[in-house]
Amino acid sequence: MPNYKSCYYRICRNIDYHMSYRISKDAYMLLGIALIIQIFAVYLSIKISDGFFLAPQVLYTLGFLFSITGCLIFSKQWQFTLDIQTFSILTFGSFFVVGSSALMGSLIKKFFHKRKNLYKQQKHHLSTKNKTDKFNKLSSKIFSTSTTKISKLGLVFLILLQLITIPLVLQAISKLYPSGSLDTSISLYKTASTFSTKKDLYPPVNQLKSFSTATSYFLSLLLAEAFARRELSNKPLLIVAYLLTAITTLLGGSRTAVALDVIIFFVGYALYLYINPDNKTLRRPTIKIVIGFICFLALFLVAYKYLQAGIKSSASMISYAGIYLGGEIPNLNFLLKEGIGNTGIWGYKTFSVTINYLGEHLGISDWVYAAYFPFRYFNGYLTGNVCSIYGPLFYDFGYIGIPIFLGIMCFINELFLHHVSNYISLNITKTMFTFFCANTFFSFFGENFFSNCLSINVIRIFFYITIADILLYLGGLLENLFSIKKINFLQDKYK
Repeated sequence: MPNYKSCYYRICRNIDYHMSYRISKDAYMLLGIALIIQIFAVYLSIKISDGFFLAPQVLYTLGFLFSITGCLIFSKQWQFTLDIQTFSILTFGSFFVVGSSALMGSLIKKFFHKRKNLYKQQKHHLSTKNKTDKFNKLSSKIFSTSTTKISKLGLVFLILLQLITIPLVLQAISKLYPSGSLDTSISLYKTASTFSTKKDLYPPVNQLKSFSTATSYFLSLLLAEAFARRELSNKPLLIVAYLLTAITTLLGGSRTAVALDVIIFFVGYALYLYINPDNKTLRRPTIKIVIGFICFLALFLVAYKYLQAGIKSSASMISYAGIYLGGEIPNLNFLLKEGIGNTGIWGYKTFSVTINYLGEHLGISDWVYAAYFPFRYFNGYLTGNVCSIYGPLFYDFGYIGIPIFLGIMCFINELFLHHVSNYISLNITKTMFTFFCANTFFSFFGENFFSNCLSINVIRIFFYITIADILLYLGGLLENLFSIKKINFLQDKYK
């Protein structure tokens, strides 16, 4: 007599196998097409970058290339099928950014063309041709050196300040979130910062921690320029100062800031090569540097896993990588099915940082909230709670909001790029530009550009970077003063 129960289970297993095969095949097909299109978008973005191989549009398309690749790798494990709506947004968004960057870059150049011609005419009337040649050489020298001098005394002061800040931050976190161990206290602080309205430590520790985070961006740029110039003087002190600021940032539970440091370093390096094209002594990109970059990212991802604070996961290292490099796409896919949010607050997700700040200072309780999407699971696997830049824009403004705010982002980036590549730029300006670029890269992850660059945060960061730059400048003045006094003393002694 046939075993009907056994036959039933065998049929169910076959149905599950064929359904799983169909899901993975469909997912691979549409995601594979998206990957090919994204590679073409990266190629186009590089073609219009005019030699700046880490321009904002390149970083944007490159970030989504990583995300689509990660999603493609894990789609079978997640049993995820990409919908046509998500596919359309991913492809449209990348090409829209590339096209908008090219168009706005061209319009900005034309707009400033008359002013540039006037500048050339003024320079021509300063003197004769020979003197003009000297002026050009002098301005070139100023452009390539005036914003890169780093004083040892200023770096020592920054190092001492970090040695004071680190124990203060640890003490404040342990006091506000007491537990059996320091890493648990950091985890509790990170969880409260992300998923509640309790975000800050008490003053002045919170201000010192914010200063350390902003200074790490600044020092990342200075390190990149020192690396490009092959300059060894002050580099050890510069590295120590950066590492201490990065440690302070990590102990404060902020991992994204350290990830931004990495991108700022490479954008700053590429930017220095771009604005100094005729300098033959600069360190150019080589295969060793590219391999080193890949290895560094891999090591950073491992460190990111074990230094994480917040939600603890038993997922393996590979699954953890999938959450950060591909989980945004299935989360976005799910969000598009849910539809637009109805919170009654304009820009609820996209501009939550600024809205929370205004709510706290204006006493509007409805404007003080923790803006985060719920965590998602696909086939039992965690994919995180971020939905790329498209998620918050769709949630707040619908499909029409995506091109509008992407256009705003492209305009700001192109305006910044035109300034730093055509005029003598201060360290502060270049740091802010690389900061904007780094947040543009992380558009594949979330609305970083609008949370960090179009919010109250950018004012704080600009203020703290200015202080750091002033400290280095004052350190240089004191060094020069001591040197002059020493020379005068020796001259008087040996007269």
